[in-house]
Amino acid sequence: MERDAETSTSNAIVESTSQGSDLDPIARVRKLLFRQMLVGIKDGRFFLGNFHCIDKQGNIILQDTVEYRSIRRSSPSPTEQRCLGMILL
Repeated sequence: MERDAETSTSNAIVESTSQGSDLDPIARVRKLLFRQMLVGIKDGRFFLGNFHCIDKQGNIILQDTVEYRSIRRSSPSPTEQRCLGMILL
């Protein structure tokens, strides 16, 4: 009797995790397709573009991208921008 209860509980857990799209990474990435994304990198630059895809290595590919970077190191510094098109980050 206890084994049946344990088996049904474990089956319910497996079914709920496999059906939950919140936990499915592919579904989460598909929701981001063609949305505007702002990506910051360690050297202080930011890239604003439309999310196109992720390659096999996990690199992000953005299209219609604009790069923003600070001209000076001070915090309220002016930023410079340039249009890049499609980029791989």
